[in-house]
Amino acid sequence: MPTWCAIKHGIFAQFTDPEIQGAFYQEQLLATPLQLRAVRLHSIETRLRTEESEDLIFTDEADARLLLSSLMRAAHARQLVELLKGSQLPEPMSNVGGNLTIALLGTPTGRQFFKISIHEGKRQEIIDLVVQARREAHRLTRSNLRTQSNEREGR
Repeated sequence: MPTWCAIKHGIFAQFTDPEIQGAFYQEQLLATPLQLRAVRLHSIETRLRTEESEDLIFTDEADARLLLSSLMRAAHARQLVELLKGSQLPEPMSNVGGNLTIALLGTPTGRQFFKISIHEGKRQEIIDLVVQARREAHRLTRSNLRTQSNEREGR
């Protein structure tokens, strides 16, 4: 049950008990895209608040795009990531609105990851935008659940 509460309320959680973590993963599979968006945004928010380094590494492209979509339209975030991936430069990068720089890096084995460097004095502004996006996803989730409940009740 604590796993469903975390997902329902858009809270990122990581459990030390492998059985509970497995249940959390199963609940995530059943969650709506909006619920997952809220959970992922909460995870990004937590990283921004706790990691002191100005450079954050994202191995998951979806998380990098989600952070970018908090700062710009989602279509532009997706397009920017695709441009970086299609670049012929050895380490393609782009400045995003004066808030951060995103770079696509690779390992010798060919694995790609994103390095997001937060510009000086911009961390709180970015956190605020991520919080706003998380709250919006959570609000839409609640609104969507109420609509589905009304439909089931014939309202």
